[in-house]
Amino acid sequence: MKLSTHLAFGVGVAGLLASLAECDIVCWMLALIISLSINLVIDLIGHRARLFHPPVRTKITHSLPGIIAISMLVTFIASRGLLLADSNPLFLYGIGLASGLSHWLLDALNPSGVYLFRRKFRLAKIPYYSFVANMVFQMIGGAMLLYSILILPR
Repeated sequence: MKLSTHLAFGVGVAGLLASLAECDIVCWMLALIISLSINLVIDLIGHRARLFHPPVRTKITHSLPGIIAISMLVTFIASRGLLLADSNPLFLYGIGLASGLSHWLLDALNPSGVYLFRRKFRLAKIPYYSFVANMVFQMIGGAMLLYSILILPR
């Protein structure tokens, strides 16, 4: 999937989890920042660009151990960098892990798949540039985010 799809879906997942856990607004916004950061890092360091072709995924950022490591590292840096260490750290790491796994799951839907225990793994063969698939997952992410705003504790 495209970066915009990863960002929209990841933010939706993070926002929904934060709202369901009854986070305050600061914790909710931190969850969104962490999700955006994780998805950006995975895409920026995890693809080798090719002219006129979808980017090629690297094993480091598109394997299960790599996703977990990147998610934990980015969550640590983001939570400390924003000086919000008083937020529940286990919850923030859970949000980070869920955001990273959502990226991994969406990439598992593409023909090139992801890496699971050193083997290629894919759930479907949805083309990377599929407008319909990208829009559907962006709308799902947007719906999750909207719902998370509606149920956010006041």
